[in-house]
Formats: sequence, structure tokens, C-alpha cells
Amino acid sequence: MTDRHLDEGTLQAYIDGELSQTHAAAAAAHLAACEACSAALAEVEDESSFFATAFAPDEAVSVPTAALRARLNAAVAQLDNAAESGQRHSQGRTFGGFLASFSGLFTFTPRAAAAFATLLVAVAAGIIYFSSQRSQQPQGSSQIAQVNPAPAPESKEVQTPPEITPVASPEPGKVGKAAQVAGSKPRGANHSAEPKRQPLTHAPKAEELPGEKEYQTAIASLEKTIKFGGEQSLRPTVRADYERNLALLDSAIQQTRQVAAQNPKDKDAVGFLMATYQSKVELLSRVADQAQVAALGR
Repeated sequence: MTDRHLDEGTLQAYIDGELSQTHAAAAAAHLAACEACSAALAEVEDESSFFATAFAPDEAVSVPTAALRARLNAAVAQLDNAAESGQRHSQGRTFGGFLASFSGLFTFTPRAAAAFATLLVAVAAGIIYFSSQRSQQPQGSSQIAQVNPAPAPESKEVQTPPEITPVASPEPGKVGKAAQVAGSKPRGANHSAEPKRQPLTHAPKAEELPGEKEYQTAIASLEKTIKFGGEQSLRPTVRADYERNLALLDSAIQQTRQVAAQNPKDKDAVGFLMATYQSKVELLSRVADQAQVAALGR
């Protein structure tokens, strides 16, 4: 509200009944005294009645709000609890089977007892035999070492004077060529010793569920339509409801998508995800129609 006239937002809030009692009374008094604001109020009322008539079929349809969010959260929690209970049941069953296999080992029948006793006797005989063989081997080797000592031959060293051989001085040209050859060889060796770089492998992307791509394409098309029509052309209350419901649906799609990706064969999770996609498509369709009508009215 300005000092002399009411702005468009105040007039719209006055029509929608969103002003407090004090501001509503002040606005009514100002409208009674100001002809310009009264004319502006009449224009806003005409525009609101036009849009109300155009959006009457859509207003009759209930927009999903907190009830949808509660239902989605309950369904996701139920799926998580079912998965955890299945894992616990499988773990308990595996551990019980493992203990049962061990209990079968300690149940002896007469035949099993006789076989076990025979096995113990064979193991004991084998241990005694190998221990006696190891004790005899060191004694035999020590006796052989004492009987056949190897005499050390006596050797007399004769010192001979070292021969002096003349060292030929290399020619300058040959020295340069040899240096070039010697310098070129390590380069080839270093070049061959360089490790080969392995190509980078990208992580595989998450697989799309059946029917998910069609919904994503439809959602992208509707979002472009809403952006082309302009979200600012919608009424503040309609735009606020649209943003709130869209955030709820996006959160539900993200949570349900994680559960369905972990269990792709779970028909309940996949069906619930597709139902959430359908709700988002319906919401975007209604908002896109309203945005197009508002763009034509401008």
C-alpha cells in the first residue's frame, strides 16, 4: 500500500481475503474515498472472475497435499520394513542350517564310531613312523661325514709380475661417434621402459525402470510449456500450492526410486513409483494449462 493509492498486490490480497482485519478495514475505507483505487479494484475483480471461470474444472479437482505425502511416507516405510524383515529371516535360517550341519557331525552311530577309531589308529601309526624316520636321518648323515673326511690339498702360490700392456689413445672422431651411440642407447631403453597408460573406465549409470523414460520425457515437455507461459502469470496462491506440491512429489519420487532400484523385481515398489510419476504429470498438466490461458489473457 502506497501513501496515496493501493498497489496491485494489496488489491489481490483484499479480494482473496488474505489481509488482516486492520488492513482490510483500512483498505475498505481507502477504496470508498479513492475513485482510482475503486476502478483498479473493479479491473482486478473482472480479471479474477475471468480466471475463476476458466479454471473452474481444475479447481474442482482436489490437489494432493499433506495427505499424499503421508501416504507416500507410509508406503516407503512399509517397503523398507519388509526388506529388513526378509533379510533377518534369511540370516536366521542360514545360521540355523549352519548349526544343524555342525550338530550332525557330533552324532555318532556304531559304524561311525568304528570308522573314527580306525582313522585315529592310522593317524597315530603315521605320526610314529615319520618321527622315527626323522630321528634316524641326522645320525646317518653325521656318520658319513666322519668316515669320509675330504683332505685339503696343499697349494703353493707363485707370484708372477703383472704384464704391462700399452693403452692405445682413441682418435677424436671415433670418440665422438662412440659417445653419440652410447648416449642414444639409454634413450631407447627409457622409451621402452615407460609404462603404458590404461584407458579410464566410466562407472556404469543406473538402469532405467520400464516405463520411466516416457514419464521423464512428458515431465520435461510440460516443464518447458510452463516456463514458456511464465510462472509469474499465475496467482500467488496458485503458484505457492504448485511449488509446495511439486516439492512433495519430487521427494516421494526420489525415495521411491531408491527402493525400486534396489529391488527391480518388486512390483509394488515399481508400481508405486509409476503412480507418483503419474501424479506429477497430472499436476504439471493442470499448471501448464493455466499458464497458457494466462499468457493468452495478457
